[in-house]
Order: sequence, then C-alpha cells, then structure tokens
Amino acid sequence: MGCLLIPLSVRSEEPLDVLPNHPREDRIASPQSFFGYAIGSRHLRHHEVVAYWKYLAENSDRVALIEYGQTHGHRPLVMVAITSPVNQANLDSIRRGRRRLTTGKFAGDVAEQPLVMYLGYSVHGDEASGINAAPLIAYHLASSQSDEIEQWLEQGIYLVDPALNPDGIDRFANWANENRGRFASPLPLDREHVQPWPGGRTNYYWFDLNRDWLPLVHPESQGRLRLFHQWKPNVVLDFHEMSGSSSFFFQPGIPARNNPLTPAENLELTRAFAKEHALSMDQAGESFYTEERFDDFYMGKGSTYPDLHGAVGILFEQGSTRGIRLRTDRTDRHFRDTVANQVRTSLSSLRAANQQRQALLQFQVSFYRSSLEKAQTDTTTAYILTGSTSRIHAAADLLRRHAVQFSQPAQGIRHDGRLCQPGETLIVPTLQPEYLFVKSLMEPMQSFAENIFYDVSTWHLPSALDLDMHRFTNDLPSSWLVESASKTSTEDSTETGSDVGHQLSQKDEENLAGLAFEPFELNAPRLVSLLQRRGAAVRVATDEFSTIRGAEEHKWPRGSFVLLRQANNKNWKTLVELAIKSGKELGVPVSTIASSLTPDGPDLGSDTLLEFPRCNPLLIVGEGTSAYCAGNLWHFLDTRMCQPSTLVDASRVQGTNLSDFSCVLLPSGDYSNWSAAEAEQLKDYVRDGGTVVAIATAISWLQRNQLVDRAEKQQAPAEDLRHESPRDAIRFADAQDQRALESIAGAFLEVGADTTHPLAYGLPDASVPVFRDHSLTFSLPDNPYQSVANYRSVLAGYVSQRNRERLTGTAAVWVQPSGVGRFILLADNPVFRGYVRSSERFLSNALLIGPSLAIPPAPNDHSEEQEEH
Repeated sequence: MGCLLIPLSVRSEEPLDVLPNHPREDRIASPQSFFGYAIGSRHLRHHEVVAYWKYLAENSDRVALIEYGQTHGHRPLVMVAITSPVNQANLDSIRRGRRRLTTGKFAGDVAEQPLVMYLGYSVHGDEASGINAAPLIAYHLASSQSDEIEQWLEQGIYLVDPALNPDGIDRFANWANENRGRFASPLPLDREHVQPWPGGRTNYYWFDLNRDWLPLVHPESQGRLRLFHQWKPNVVLDFHEMSGSSSFFFQPGIPARNNPLTPAENLELTRAFAKEHALSMDQAGESFYTEERFDDFYMGKGSTYPDLHGAVGILFEQGSTRGIRLRTDRTDRHFRDTVANQVRTSLSSLRAANQQRQALLQFQVSFYRSSLEKAQTDTTTAYILTGSTSRIHAAADLLRRHAVQFSQPAQGIRHDGRLCQPGETLIVPTLQPEYLFVKSLMEPMQSFAENIFYDVSTWHLPSALDLDMHRFTNDLPSSWLVESASKTSTEDSTETGSDVGHQLSQKDEENLAGLAFEPFELNAPRLVSLLQRRGAAVRVATDEFSTIRGAEEHKWPRGSFVLLRQANNKNWKTLVELAIKSGKELGVPVSTIASSLTPDGPDLGSDTLLEFPRCNPLLIVGEGTSAYCAGNLWHFLDTRMCQPSTLVDASRVQGTNLSDFSCVLLPSGDYSNWSAAEAEQLKDYVRDGGTVVAIATAISWLQRNQLVDRAEKQQAPAEDLRHESPRDAIRFADAQDQRALESIAGAFLEVGADTTHPLAYGLPDASVPVFRDHSLTFSLPDNPYQSVANYRSVLAGYVSQRNRERLTGTAAVWVQPSGVGRFILLADNPVFRGYVRSSERFLSNALLIGPSLAIPPAPNDHSEEQEEH
C-alpha cells in the first residue's frame, strides 16, 4: 500500500482553476489530460510542451505551429499563432500587412487592423512557472467557446512562445524533477532547491538570453527577432521569477529609470494594463508591487526592446519556489501557486490588450510617424561607419536583423577630406522608421536624468565593434545609397578573399616560400586555428617586412601570420589549398610569397618571425567562477574562433596535468573553493613555461595568493564620500543609491594600446574600446614592457567622476613574467556577452601568441640576476 500524499500548499487552487469557467471544445484535451498529471505538480520538460503545441495545431483550426529555429543544444524553437479560423486562412497576408503600420506613413483606419500580441515565457530556464503556465493559456484560447474569446480571436493574433530558453529549461527541469522525493521539502537548503553550477538560468553557453535581444548572438534570439519584425506586435509580455522571499512584480518599474527615448504614451498604456493586473491579483488575495527595483533602460531586454519599436513591453516577476514548495521567513509557497499567478496575469494582459486595442494600434502608428518627424529635424542626416571589412559586415548583419535601413556604397566616398573605401564603409541614414533605435545605438551618451541602472548603461555599437563613426549633416548624395553586393555575415563573405584567385599548379606550390595574411580581420585568429588543426606550423611577424605581390611591393604589418614552406613541407600542398580556400570564405585575404628574400625588413628566415605552439587551452569552469564570463569565453572559443578547448571544473584542477595545455584560462570569479594547493600548482606550471590568462576578479585571486604582484589600487574609503557633502546631507535612505552611483554598471572606456606589443597585434589602431562592468583598478607594472594597454577616458555610458579619476592611467592589459612562463592579465571581459568584439583580439593573441611571449627587462635594468625570459 502506498503512502498517503498530503497537499503541501497553503492554498488549494490549481492553476487550471484560474481559467474562466467557459464552455469548451470537447475534442481539445486540457494540459492535465494530455500530460497525465496536474500542472504545477512537477516541472514540464521542453519536449513535452512541444508535443502539446503540435497537438493543438493538429486538432484546432485556431492554432498554427511556427518553428523559428533550433537552439545550440538542437532543441526546436516553437510558438503557436492563435486566432480565429478566418484569420488563420489569411495569416500570411495579415503578417505582410503589418509592415504598413510601422512605415511612419500609414493613413488607414487602425480600427480595421488586428491586434498582435506576443506572450513569451521563461527566458531564464530556472524560472519555471512561465513554461508551465503557457500550456494553460494556449488551451484556453484554443478551446474556449465563449463570446469574449471568440471576439478576441477575431480581432487579434496571439503568438504564444512557451520556452524562450529550451536548453536552460531542461537543465533545470531535469534537476528539479530528479532531486525531490514523494514528500517535497520546503526547506531552502534541500538539494532540490540548490542547483549545481551553472544553474538553469542561462542557455547552452551560459549566456543570459534576456540580455540578448540587442546583441542577437544566439539562435534563440535571432529567430525570435526575425518573427518580431515580421509581425510587429503591439504588446510583448515577458514572464520571469525572482527571489523566493519576494511577492509579485509587474510594470511599470521605476519611472525615472525608463529609457529616455521611450515615449510617455508607452508608460500610460503600461499603467492601463497594471490596473487589470492589480484587479486580478487583488481578487485572488495575492500580494504584489510596482514601480520599484526594476527599470526599463537597457533596450536589449525582453520588456524594453519593444518600447523602442512602437510596442508595449511588460515585465512580470513571480517570487520563485525553485522546486515544488519553498518556505522562507516571509512566504510558504507551492509551485502551482506561482504558475497560477502567471496564468492570472496572462489573462489580465489579454483582457487589457483587447480593451486597449485601438489605443495600442494608434500608438504604434503614431510612434513611427513621430520617429520620422524627429528624424526630419535632426541635424545628423546619417551615421557613417568605417572599419575593416569584417567589422563592417558584423555591423551590417546586426542592423539587418534589427530591420534598420543602411547602405554599403559600391564606390568609395569622400567625407571630411578622407576617402572611405567600398566594403569598409556603412551608411545609416537617420530618416527611417527605426530612427529612435538607431539613435540609441549610435549616440555615446555618458550622463542621464537618472544615473542608477539595473543593467548596463550603454550598448554603443561603434564602440562594440571598434568602428570609426562620423556624423553627416548634409543631404545624402544618391550615389551613397547605391548598394554593393553584400552578405549577411562575415562567415559567409567571399567578397574579400585571397589575392590568389586561380588554382595554383603543383610547380607553383613547390616554388613558394610561404603564405601570409594580415591580422586585422576579425576572422584571422579563426583561420590560424583552422590551419593549426590541420597540422600547420604558423608564425607571427614581430617586425614589419615587405614582399612583392604581383608587380608591387606590399608592406606587411606586425602581427601578420606566416606559413613557411620549409616548416610545413610534409603537407604543404594541402595547407596551401586550405589556406586560400578558407581565407576566401572567412574574408581573410591570403597572399603567396615567392622568396624568403624581402625587399624591406627582415627576411622570412629571420627569428623575428616568432613560432608559436599549437593552441590547446584549458578553460576553468564551475563553482567559484562566473558562469557568465566562463560562458562568454567558451562561446568565443567554440563559435567565433572555432578553437578546440578543454573545460575542467575548478574542483578537479588538482588532478589535471596542466603542462598538457598551451595555456590555462581563468574567467572572472572569486575561486572561493581553491586553496594553497591550486595556487602552488599554477605557480609551478607558469614557472616551468606555462601561460595563465586571468580576467577581472580572477586577477585579485592571483594577487591574494601572491602569484602576481599585488598592484591593485584601493577604492577611496567611505570617509572620503562623507567629506564631499555636509554630514547632515548623508541620509540613511540614500545608502543604496549612493553605492549604485559609485558602481560601474556597464560602460565603454577607451584604452591606449601599444600596437607593437604582441598582445595588441591586429588592433585597428592604438585607441581600443573596452567594456567595463566592475570598479576594480590595477596599477601599471614597473616594467613598461609588461604593459599592453591602460585606461584613458570614458567613451559611452555612465561612470562617476570619482571612478573616472581612479581609472585614468591604470592597467587594462598587462603581463607578469614568472620563471620561464607568464601570467597575462585582462582587467575586463574582452568578449562581454558576445556583443563586444572591439577587445577580443587581446584574448586571441593571449591564447595564440602568449605561450611564446618573452618580456624584455625594464629599461636601465642591467641586473645580472635578471632572468632571460
């Protein structure tokens, strides 16, 4: 006989019971009938919801299944479009007609237009009440035979996306389902409530997908944004969870922290929705709050991105259980209660949207009309972006995905006395429907009405890609708008290929002295990695040299990569063909070199061509490291550089032979689980010739363990803050805001780099944007040859005056020699969120060239004890 299972909730309401008691289509099975258990009694896995979505599409003429991509983990990305059968028969034409509303020139009657609403659940995988609520909402819309629902379906299309992050959802659901017994423990310390690193919040590569609406690094976001711009929804709902001790939040958030470009009408409509949410939650006896904690500033979040595209984005935050039941000093909550609240506010949103249908449609039309009007009065008529071909392609690809209009001139253009070359120039006119979005991307704002941020304070596109930006203030010449042929991504580009456009004969290959390619294109390290995987010995030029290319002399910069035939004789023919073909595909021009004798500079047999070992990095992950930073690094290695790597949990480092790896990569973290044993292991590895690359707070751990010089600059003491204002002006209530004002939430800073330093090879110039989201500062090393880059000024985003003064002249990238090895130290994450590509070359150089890097002794240091390094 089985045990008697006693309900653990302090409430008895099932999520299904939150749905109105409408007459229903009998042939549509409820989620409980379909899954075989009640919603909220366990955690749905992604494949179960996909199966239900397919079932609804097959059994209801109101439902159409839309598959819009696949995750990194090969899980399908699906949503359903739910509307009346008549609308379903005309769905494609309705979708195409939506574009007219967002041209800024729509003159029709909005009353005749359908409402489009997007309901997005669980972008964070361990915020599971969302994905578990979604089937109930889809069932309600598909099965209800009430007059109210039929009217909603006649006048609207509802895009229900149950799982924005399938990989993270399954990671969490598997943990929660497999770590509970028949009697779910409500104690926070229970194993069910304590996920192992990295947790289920993030996607496959441990990125926060709710920050990816702007960068569009991942397939989940790319597919979703493609549908967003096809449908141009009027309302976007974004369902989340927060701390288990919290109640429930819905927008509006803190009014002073809205994006300054968001129209006031958006807030008014958000408040109209809030009245319906409040009514629904009050009737259920549920506590909630608004206008606190959360803001609407960073436009790369799910509830903010719509606000700059003529829609209303609304964030919901439910206090979590992170399991089936959670008891804290403030709450005693069952998982089904959290699901019920998400269902409740989904229904109140549907009700409010239909009440405000004409106002929402009129707002959308007015938003784009106003955008064009503002653009017509802007003194800037276009932003001209210039940079290497691959950087321009990266910008073009991103802008295209965001439906921004731009051109890539077929011919060179002249501006401010300089010639902007075709393929290296991109023109973004301001007179376009997405004017406000363009302004938000391009303008490097540094101060705001409110300087406290829930997330980053800038997303300046020119800084992210290290592009030069010029404001054009005259009428745009028509010739500038004539497009050159372009591809959608650098990886697919073939228009900047090798200068060897023909098939080399066997004799040609045998007579070559080598191959070379410059380091400036973003994919140059990727080509190096590819060649090394095929057994190539690759060298880097540490001095400038020249060769004869065609009939002309070509100057090769420091950092150029060279393959010498003599060092690669074993498979020379294969490597030549691979380099030329892959270089063309990757947009990295590869040149042949006929002779080792050069017209100028070192000959190819010179030791100034530095050989470096095959890249074989070890990435430390797990408890004690930042999952975000570790994931950024892993994603860069795996997808951008296509570099094989080994991931080892921090707890297993002691059992790892570090000498098997070309370098050890330490992401930001506190490394709290490491002891003197790991410190000694790293010390021995480096002294014996190894390379450790450490990022941000990992440097502090190295300093605390005396592995690198403790040159960290201390923050100004709190006493200094008190002296800046009269004592009676310092209020207890302002403490949190004061701390926030002195933090660096996320800003672009300019660093000055020594471009002759091997770790700075391939940078466009000596001025490099880096992204900073912490306040640590580090003093410059005594030996100037150790220094690669130091901070100069703020480029975009908020940084307090105190922090500006503290940062100026401090170390951003430097090297600490030890024995015959070295520590390479990067004060900031060089590949932040996959969006920041301006500083990624510091990382790829550290990985490729770092293991062969030797630091000269300091000037005037003639000590005989100075080790040759």
